[in-house]
Amino acid sequence: MPRALEFVESGPADATAVVVWLHGLGADGWDFYPVVPELGLPAAAKVRFVFPHAEPRPVTLNNGFVMRAWYDIRAL
Repeated sequence: MPRALEFVESGPADATAVVVWLHGLGADGWDFYPVVPELGLPAAAKVRFVFPHAEPRPVTLNNGFVMRAWYDIRAL
């Protein structure tokens, strides 16, 4: 059975909307966590943000270097 991804989250427990924000190659969810306050959403919006972390994996395009990636990139 696949493991659940690790993640960080921000927002109220009684949220009425959820945004799942995926990071780019080599990053993790913490890289976008500071963006939430910069969006200037009103507290009444009750939006929860979830920032999952991709599992580390070898990336062919980067000579097999292991980094966080959602999938292998074989070529451009």
